[in-house]
Amino acid sequence: MKDIDHARVQSDLKEDQRMILDLGPKEEETRCKATAVKLADQRNRLAAALARMVPVSHASPGGKTEALCREVIAKELYADLEKIQAEGMVTVENDAEENKTRIALANPSKAEAALAPKSHQYR
Repeated sequence: MKDIDHARVQSDLKEDQRMILDLGPKEEETRCKATAVKLADQRNRLAAALARMVPVSHASPGGKTEALCREVIAKELYADLEKIQAEGMVTVENDAEENKTRIALANPSKAEAALAPKSHQYR
């Protein structure tokens, strides 16, 4: 299977410069529309995974860009949720039958202490 594994990294930069990853489509990838669409999706997912922030100027309702944005947001939320669960701030119960997740505050004082340094941002 032809993947993004052939992406080129510009390696002739000085050590203190950021690396540049070339994810643009190659000529042979654009000949077949199905391949181009599949590889575009892979490139978008890789770029989103590598990025700290993903600016999106437009996402059609129900489109692929909207679906990717929802996926990225969900992964971030669940990563944060796992972290605060491991810290004992919340408990998480998954109800597979109803496809719901119940999150309960387990340690209010710990949660308050974690939010205190950021409280000035929300005033």
